[in-house]
Amino acid sequence: MNPELLHIDTGESFRGGQRQLMQLIYHLNQAGIQQALAVPGASPLFDRLNGIPKIKLWNNNFARHFFPGRLIDFIHNNPVNIIHAHDSEAHSIGITLKKACPHLKLIVSRRVVFPPSSSLSSRFKYRRHVDKYIAVSHAASDVLARHGIDQSKITTIHSAIDIDGIQNIEPDATVINPILERFPRLIATAGALTSEKDFPTAIQTIASLRVKFPDVALVVLGEGPERPALESLISGQGIKNAFLLGHHEPMAPILKLCRAFLLTSTSEGLNNSVIEATACGLPAVVSNVGGIPEIIDNGVNGYLCPPGDTSSFATALTSLLTDEELYSTMSENAVRLAGHFNMAELCRKTVDVYNSVLVSNGIRV
Repeated sequence: MNPELLHIDTGESFRGGQRQLMQLIYHLNQAGIQQALAVPGASPLFDRLNGIPKIKLWNNNFARHFFPGRLIDFIHNNPVNIIHAHDSEAHSIGITLKKACPHLKLIVSRRVVFPPSSSLSSRFKYRRHVDKYIAVSHAASDVLARHGIDQSKITTIHSAIDIDGIQNIEPDATVINPILERFPRLIATAGALTSEKDFPTAIQTIASLRVKFPDVALVVLGEGPERPALESLISGQGIKNAFLLGHHEPMAPILKLCRAFLLTSTSEGLNNSVIEATACGLPAVVSNVGGIPEIIDNGVNGYLCPPGDTSSFATALTSLLTDEELYSTMSENAVRLAGHFNMAELCRKTVDVYNSVLVSNGIRV
């Protein structure tokens, strides 16, 4: 195998970006595109992805930036034409590699909606050397444009999932059966347990519904640094209808046993979990932030709520818990609209971006 495309990702956990990259590599392999992957040894992707060459990055980010010798050697020994950087640090590494190997084209995926730094070094990083940006939402694209990036260098390609694979997964109550026996109507939420996901608002929303809906509970799918604080919130306030279940992959077997999906984030580039939940038929009650309105059409397949507004989230969930006709319609709409976020389409559009930057080299992937 002689890779012509090198993916770089410096994450050491398995979050939405890593899930997207794993699916992208799998589908590009199916299309016959020769790829390689550079990740830290601690990355879950290192063990999960087989059948492609893998380069283990230094564990220290300083070493990754300033001692890229093993990557340069790999590029010199293989017909690599494109670097696809999947996070900010990978972006920096890609610039270093392009300086050493000027024939390379650099593609950078942008998954967040907070603006890059306004420092001189940040402006240099974002406005030079990158051939194309792939933004996961129009919201993320707009942020780049406001930062001074030429709009012609930005392509929006929404995050996606394997729709057929998700819809063919069977429900599995193994993990949640003890909870289902007590609370037959479950609301799911998911994501890394980090501050921007604002899980306290989700937990307090469900706690506020306990009196009116004693059969409703929240299951939180995810792991992260905020777990101790969330456990303290649940125990300290005596909340009996919220459960931290940890990371589960895939989520669909659990999601398909739930009534609705709740997302209370304060910032989102898009959100893979919302797409997966709607593909499972769950109407979604979500924060009106970032790229989320590009997934949820308010009143059609879910509800958009102001971030941090517990009352608004509770009101939206109450509608889904009390109006069966409304719920049925929204569930059908959720499945239908999730079809717009198909991984096959993402891969086709991504290959188009690759080929657009290779035109000057007279080659295609």
